[in-house]
Amino acid sequence: MRRELTRDQPHPIEAARGALVRDLMTRDPVTITADTGLEQVIEVFLSRGMSHLPVVDEDGRAIGMVSKTDLVRDAHVRGDTEVSQEPGTKARGIRYIEADAHVHEVGGLARDVMTPIAVSLPETASVADAAQVIASGQLHAVLIAGDDGRVVGLVSSVDIAAWVAGISARPEWRGTR
Repeated sequence: MRRELTRDQPHPIEAARGALVRDLMTRDPVTITADTGLEQVIEVFLSRGMSHLPVVDEDGRAIGMVSKTDLVRDAHVRGDTEVSQEPGTKARGIRYIEADAHVHEVGGLARDVMTPIAVSLPETASVADAAQVIASGQLHAVLIAGDDGRVVGLVSSVDIAAWVAGISARPEWRGTR
């Protein structure tokens, strides 16, 4: 459904400049340390339906981000293409129920695959600022830092797209915007 602009509505760019990321960010996102094992990273992705995990130092300040894309890139770079031979076989400690299932070695730490953080935004940044950082850096998310530099939120490209569309990507957004 396409929304028509009327003269009394602000242009979407102006609306994005006037809206703050704190109003659409995921607050207090799950974070990991650089020493978190990749098996645990995958478990968090799957159990919580997440695609990005901020990597923080001992003070809670962002040092990197691990995404599902980082895990796929790492498997590709390692040439992880082994395939099981028959149903029920066990490879690398994992039992596969289908023949020809791909066997992926999971090992290493978040530090091995994370993308170092070059930029984060304050809670007072505009939605337009977040969109610019995401688009110019070809990222899928940007971290939001509090005044003390600690991670307080995360804004994804899906969050911004949902905001622009005037829909709720998350249950807590219902009734807003």
